[in-house]
Amino acid sequence: MIFNKFVDTISQHCFLNYGILIMKKLAFLLLASLSAPVFADPTVFKMELGKTTESEVKEMYSTTLNGVNIYTDGNQYYIDTKEIDFDGLKSAEVIFDKQGVLVAVLSTLVESDPMNHGRFSHIYGILNNKYKLVKKETPFVGDQIATFKDGDTEITLSAPHMGHFKVHLNYIRNELMENYKKRSSENKKAKDKNDAAAL
Repeated sequence: MIFNKFVDTISQHCFLNYGILIMKKLAFLLLASLSAPVFADPTVFKMELGKTTESEVKEMYSTTLNGVNIYTDGNQYYIDTKEIDFDGLKSAEVIFDKQGVLVAVLSTLVESDPMNHGRFSHIYGILNNKYKLVKKETPFVGDQIATFKDGDTEITLSAPHMGHFKVHLNYIRNELMENYKKRSSENKKAKDKNDAAAL
């Protein structure tokens, strides 16, 4: 009888400890899921970098083919900006990889207030509230530039000092940036080799 009570007590104690352990694990997993960063890429003009496909963009907007991009070997298109509801948008170009997945959105806007960099400041405020700022250069006189990061995409906002009142807003995936750097380096080496052979 005493032995049975002892066994029951030990069993209850073990189950209690086991239950506490399970609860701790569940709590840990819940906190981890809540605090873990979401590595999704940004969405611009209703198009998600690294996810939206060529056919989906064609369904959304009227596009004009602008050839094959030399860094991705995928198609690139101009989008009819009249179909995008964004104030001051002058041009928009989309670039795809060989699989037809969106890897870049390049856009140009008209600077509404050149003296105070009004358009640049407005867009900067929006981006700064959504994405991680990695670089900012905003001198009183000179080129204005800000770079943000989200997932595998770099977002660059720039307003060249002598840029004819234009603001450039580019969303570019890392894979395109890496291909650009690699091919630019290869082209420079080839040019240097050609120059050396000519002299």
